[in-house]
Amino acid sequence: MVETLTVAVLGAPKVGKTAIVRQFLYHDFTEKYSPTEDRYIYRPSVMLNGNSYDLKIMDVPYVAAFPANSSQEWSDLKCWGLRNTDAYILVYDICSPESFEYVKMLRQQIQDNR
Repeated sequence: MVETLTVAVLGAPKVGKTAIVRQFLYHDFTEKYSPTEDRYIYRPSVMLNGNSYDLKIMDVPYVAAFPANSSQEWSDLKCWGLRNTDAYILVYDICSPESFEYVKMLRQQIQDNR
């Protein structure tokens, strides 16, 4: 049986979350900005160290805060499943100190609430 790993891609608006995912999966990059309005799930399979894995990559639109409990998680469609994710990719724009502060806050909230 192939193991499924869930990965959430989080960050402030306009930092390139979707662009990073699409570059990883499809070697594709577009200059045109299109905001992510809803959570989108990609399901690639990958080989790592001779083992096969199914990935569930959640491209998540901006969330104000990481859900502190199950009630918060399930009250917002964007947050569904975030607390049970195997890994998080926190994306920021190197030209935006605010986006870096945002992912620092998210990282702390993930550590506090997982």
